[in-house]
Parts: sequence; structure tokens; C-alpha cells
Amino acid sequence: MADDEKFAYEKRDEFNAEVADWAKRLQRAVKAAAGSAVKNDNRLSRSITTRLRKQQGEVYNVGLKIAKEGVYVHVGASRGYGGMVGGKWQDKHGNIVRTNPASLGKAGSGNRPARDFLNSVIDAMLPELDGIAVKYLAGGHIQPNNVSVRIAM
Repeated sequence: MADDEKFAYEKRDEFNAEVADWAKRLQRAVKAAAGSAVKNDNRLSRSITTRLRKQQGEVYNVGLKIAKEGVYVHVGASRGYGGMVGGKWQDKHGNIVRTNPASLGKAGSGNRPARDFLNSVIDAMLPELDGIAVKYLAGGHIQPNNVSVRIAM
């Protein structure tokens, strides 16, 4: 292996380690914010995990997984406080159920305000990730669309 290839592999490993460390700090920060956003944190903060995706040995995507109830808290949705589109699902008896038309457009209003615990934490930590990218990658700035949130069902 040539010296420049060895240097590239060492730098790649350092880059991956720094991004992994950043992802762990992001996970802890989002868990703390989620715990303070809800009254009874039985499941939400435990459901939050991060995942690093690699391509050719280099991290290219940082994913954040969160329980579905976290999205409800984030946008302020609950029974009687639906979103703009609505939806349909199957209940435990096999019946097709649709969103009540009277609740459409009420998410984030009334007794159910939206609590922005995801975006604020992610936005606050992105400059640090951008610094890591600039340090290791040629022409490297992060693409915020590569920081994804997946809803756990």
C-alpha cells in the first residue's frame, strides 16, 4: 500500500470516528430534549437512536430513528388535532378508519402545541458536523438533506 493510500485510510477512519462521536452526542441531546418535551417519557427517549451509513468505508449519512409518538409531540397532533391531509389506517378489529374531518388542520393549536425538540437540536449541532466535514473532506460541506429522521413503527 502506498503512503498516500495509507494516509487516506487513516484519515477516513479518523473522520468516521469523529462523525460517530458527533452522532452519539446528537442522540444524547435529542433524548434530553424529548424527555423534557413530554410529561411521561415512558418510551420516547428510549426509542431515539442514530445510525451511520457508509459508502466505500466512509460515512455519508447520519440517520435518526424515533418512535411515532415523537412526531405527534413534534407537530402537536393527537386525537382531535389532526394534520392538513389526514389519513386512513386499520384498527385492531380490521376496520378501515379515517381521520375525523373536523380535526383536520388543528395540529399544533389549542391544548396541543407543537414542541420543536428535533429540529432545534439538529440545527444547533449541524455547524459542528460541517466543521468535521471541512476538516477531512476536499470541498467538504455537509448536505443537510443527508441528516434523516426515520419514524419507528
